[in-house]
Amino acid sequence: MTPGEELDRATKAQAVIDSPAFQDAFTAVRGRLMDAMLAVKIEDKEDAEDFRRCIKLLDSLRHELETVIKNGKLAAANIADLEAKRKNPLRGLFR
Repeated sequence: MTPGEELDRATKAQAVIDSPAFQDAFTAVRGRLMDAMLAVKIEDKEDAEDFRRCIKLLDSLRHELETVIKNGKLAAANIADLEAKRKNPLRGLFR
């Protein structure tokens, strides 16, 4: 994937995370899963484990979006560095 494509994906991922609809949905779903997990009887360990897995999966979704955003920031820095080197080919020569 090119740095430009990574930057585009990061912009879109940031828009998703910043979206009030996503934030509300994420919070509501996670809250319902937590409530359901806490309501499970102690002897129903398998059900509690299923809810725990769902919560971890939901958290993984957010983490994946945040990773795309971080990669986009790195791509933006690389693009800026390449642009600076293109404008001044001697930049960084004497490091």
